[in-house]
Amino acid sequence: MTVNTPKEMSNFGNINYSNMDIYDNHISEKKEKKHQSWRDECYQFAQETTLHGLKYISLRDAFVFRRLFWFVLTCSCCGIMSYQIIDRIIYYYNSPITVNVKVNYNRSLVFPSVTICNQNAFRSSAAAENNWYRLIETMYNDSSKTFDSRDLVQFNASKLRISEMFQKAGHTKEDMIVGCTWAGVKCTHEDFKPILTDHGLCYTFKPKSRPEEFIVSSTGADHGLKLFLNVEQYEYMPGPNDAAGIKLLTYDKSDIPRIKELGMSVPTGIHAFVGLKLIMINNLHVPYGECQETQLKYSRQYSVDACIIECLNQFTQKKCGCRNFFIPSTTESGEECTMEAFYSCYKNYYGIVHDTLQDQCHCPTACKYSVFDPTMSYASTSEYTAEKKLTSVSTSKLQEKILNSREISNRMEKRKYESFSALVKNFERSFDNVIDMLQNILKRISVHLQLIDSRYSNDKEAWYRKSYLYRYQIYHVTKNFIRPRDAMEERTLSNLCVGFHEFVFMIETNLKHLSSDESLDKSTRESIYTRSLDFIRSQIETAERASANISQLYEAYQNGTPIFRYRFGKTPRKHNDYITPKRLLAESLVHNTYARRYAPRVQNDIAAIKSKLNSYISLLDEVNVTGNLNLTMMASISLSYIDKCEDFYHSKSVFYAECIERPKTIIENRLEKFEKYITDYIETKEFIESNLNNLRDSIQNISMFEVIHINIFMNKLTQYLKVDSRIKKNTLANTVLSDYLLSQFSRCEAIFQEIRNRGQNIYDGWTVLVTRSTDIWTDIINDPDMIPYYHHRNYSPFLVNLTDFSSDIYQQISETRNQNDLRAIIGETDKKLGHHFEALKQHMVLFKSSIKIDQYFLRENFLQLDVFYRELSYEEIDQQEAYDIFGLLCDIGGSMGLFIGASVMTMFELVDFVMNISAERAIRSKRFRVNRQ
Repeated sequence: MTVNTPKEMSNFGNINYSNMDIYDNHISEKKEKKHQSWRDECYQFAQETTLHGLKYISLRDAFVFRRLFWFVLTCSCCGIMSYQIIDRIIYYYNSPITVNVKVNYNRSLVFPSVTICNQNAFRSSAAAENNWYRLIETMYNDSSKTFDSRDLVQFNASKLRISEMFQKAGHTKEDMIVGCTWAGVKCTHEDFKPILTDHGLCYTFKPKSRPEEFIVSSTGADHGLKLFLNVEQYEYMPGPNDAAGIKLLTYDKSDIPRIKELGMSVPTGIHAFVGLKLIMINNLHVPYGECQETQLKYSRQYSVDACIIECLNQFTQKKCGCRNFFIPSTTESGEECTMEAFYSCYKNYYGIVHDTLQDQCHCPTACKYSVFDPTMSYASTSEYTAEKKLTSVSTSKLQEKILNSREISNRMEKRKYESFSALVKNFERSFDNVIDMLQNILKRISVHLQLIDSRYSNDKEAWYRKSYLYRYQIYHVTKNFIRPRDAMEERTLSNLCVGFHEFVFMIETNLKHLSSDESLDKSTRESIYTRSLDFIRSQIETAERASANISQLYEAYQNGTPIFRYRFGKTPRKHNDYITPKRLLAESLVHNTYARRYAPRVQNDIAAIKSKLNSYISLLDEVNVTGNLNLTMMASISLSYIDKCEDFYHSKSVFYAECIERPKTIIENRLEKFEKYITDYIETKEFIESNLNNLRDSIQNISMFEVIHINIFMNKLTQYLKVDSRIKKNTLANTVLSDYLLSQFSRCEAIFQEIRNRGQNIYDGWTVLVTRSTDIWTDIINDPDMIPYYHHRNYSPFLVNLTDFSSDIYQQISETRNQNDLRAIIGETDKKLGHHFEALKQHMVLFKSSIKIDQYFLRENFLQLDVFYRELSYEEIDQQEAYDIFGLLCDIGGSMGLFIGASVMTMFELVDFVMNISAERAIRSKRFRVNRQ
C-alpha cells in the first residue's frame, strides 16, 4: 500500500547524514568547549581580543622565533606604557596648577612689617651681669659635648625661661638702632617693638605716630625706612648664630616672622638697599569654602601659618606640657617651657616636631597671601656718613661700653682668656727662667773668679822661681864667664897687638939704624938691639898669656866650667855648677859658621903673631951680627905681622860676639820673653776679672731696679688671671705699652747683650790664658840648661812631661771655660722672654685697637639699611588646577593605544574574560557535585 506522506516527512526520511554529522560535531564541540582548560580558554581569548600582539604570541603552528619576537616586542611596549601611565598618575597627585599673572598699577601700597634681628643673640656684658655667661657659653659650645638638663644644676638655671634670657641678655634697641628715618621723617628706637622669634630677640618697626597700616605713595629709598645700625660686634659672645651683622625680614603683618627660614643676612660695613615688590597670590585650585574655613579657624592672631604652629604646639603640650619661647602666648598655647623642661623634654622631640609632624598637621595652603619679593644691592658706607651718624652718639659713652664689653669678653670668653692666660704663663715662665739664669750667671761669675785666682796663685810661685833662676843664670854667666873675659881683655888680650903699626915702625927703624949707621958706637948699638929685643919678647910674652887666656876661656865655655866664683845674692856658690848653662855655652862655640870658624882661629892668630915676633928676633939677631938688613924680608915680616894683628882683632871680636856674649843675650831674651808671657797672662787675667766684675755689677744693678718693677707687673698679670680679680685688662695694657716698662725691658735687653759680649770676652780670655799658661810652662819645663838645677833642687813641678802637662793645662782651663760659658748659660732664655713679651705686647696692642673707635671699628660694627618699594605696581597671581581625572584617563588610554594597540575597552575585555571563565567553572563544578549525589 502506498502511503502518501507530506513532503517534509519524505524529506525527513531522506536524511542527509552529512548535515547530521555537522550537527553532531557542533554538539560535541559545544560539549568539548564546556570542558576546555584554562590554557585553551586563554588561547581562544588571545585570538579574539583587541589587544594586539597576543594572538601572534599564542599561535600554535608558528615558528618559535616569531612567537619570541612578538613576546619581546609586546613586553617592551607594555613597559614603556606602564612608565608613562605611572608618570601621569604621579603628576596628577602633585596637584599641578595653572598660574595667571596680572599686573596691577596702584598709587599707594601698604608698607610691610620690617623685623630686624642681630645675628648675635646675646651681649657679653648683659650675660655676665646676669651671671649667665658660662651658662650660655656651655649651651652653645662648639665641642662634642651635648648640653642637657643635668648641666643646668651647676648654673642654677633649671627654672629659668629662655625668653627671659633672650630679653635680658639680648641686644637692646637703644644701642642697636643709632639712626632712623621713615619717609624722610626722623624716627627713633621707640618706634620699634621687641618681638621674640625663632632667631631670638628681634625688633619690628611699629611707628607710634602712625596708624597700624601705614601707606607708601612713592618709590625709592627716600620714601621708605632708613636705618643706621650698630650691631655691637664688640659685645658678641657664643650663641645660636655665628655670623656678624643683622637678619632682615619683610612680611605681611598677619604672618609669623620666620627669621631663620626667610630672613636675609646683611653684613657690617656696607650700605644695603632692599627694594621690595608686592606679589599677591590667590590659590584658586583649592575649594574656596575650605580655605576660607581654615583661615577663619586660625585667624585669631595670625594667618594660616598659625595652623602649623598650633598643631606643633598641641603636640608639645601633650608631650611636655609647655610651648617654645617664640610661640605666641595665648590662652590655648600654654606656658613657656623652663630651661629644664626644654632640655629634658622639648628638645628631644625637636626633630619630630619640625620634620615629621609638620607633614601630618594637614594644614592647607592659604586662599590668599602676600609675598614681598626683595632685591638687594650693596654699597660701602661712606666715612662721612659714619662720622656724621656717630656725632649724634655720645662717643665717651660708647667708648665706655666698648671697654666694658671688651673687659668682660676677654675675661669670660674661654678662647680669649685661655689665649691670654697662655701668654701670661709663658711670659711668667720665661721671666722666671731669666731670673734663674741671672742667678746662675752670678754663681758662674764667682766660679770664674775663684778659678782664675786659684790658677794665678798656683802659677805665680812658679813664675817667680823661674824668673829668679833666669836672673841667677844671667848673673852667673855674666860674672863667672863674661867677666873673666873682661879681666883677660883688660890685662892681656887688649895689650896684644896694641899699636901694632907703631910697633912695626919702631922695629923697622931700629933695624935700619943697626944696619946703616956705622957711626954708632958699640954700646949704642947694643942698647938699640937690647931694647928692640926686649920689646919684641914682651910682645911674645903677651901673646903667650893671651893664648893661655883664650884657651882658658874657650875651655870654660866648652866644658861649662866657671872661671870666677861669684855668688848670686844669698845663693850658695855650690849651686853655680848646676845653674851653669853648659849646653848653651858649648853650643855658642859651634852654633853657626862664624862661631865654628873664629872661635878656634883666635888661638891660631895669636900663634901666628907670636911666630912673626920670633921672625923679628931672628932678623934682629942677623942685622946685629952682620950689620946687613934684608929689606925685603923685613917688609914681608912686617906686612905679615900687621895682617895677623888685624886678623886677631877681627877673630877676637867675632869670638866675643858670637860665642862669649851669646849665652847672656839668649838668657836675657828668654827672661824678657818669659816676663812678656807673664805680663800677658796677668793682663788677660785682669781683662777676664774686669769683665766678670763689671758684668756682676750690671746684673746686680738690674736685679735691684728693673727686675723689681717687672716683678710688680708680673704680680698684676697673675692677679688678673684670678676669678675674683678686679684688675682691668686695660690697666695691664697701659702698663705693658708704657714707655717706662718698655725702657726697663730695653735695659734688660742691653744686659743680655752685655752678657753675650762679655761672655765672649771671657771665653776668649780663657783661650788666651791657655796659650799664655802653656807658653810659660813650656819655658819652665822645656829648658835643658836648667834641668840640672831642677834636679839638684828637686823642683818636681818643673820635672814633668811637657806634653802631658800642657794637655792637663788645656783640659783644665778648657773645662772651666766651657762649663762656665756665660753665653751657653744665657742660651735662648732672653730671646724667649723677648718673644713672649713681644707676643704679650702685640696682644695688648690688639686689645687697645679693639677699643678704639676708628674706621676699622665702623666697618666691623655699623651698617646702613634702606627698605623701600622699588615700584608701586604689584603682581596678582591666580593659581588654578591644571590636571584632572579626565585628563589622566585620556593619557592612559592614549598610551595604551600608542604602544599596544589597546584602549580602555581592552581593560574591560580582560576583566570580562576572567570573570566569565571563573563563573562558568564555578557553575560546572556545582552541577558535577549535584549529579554525583
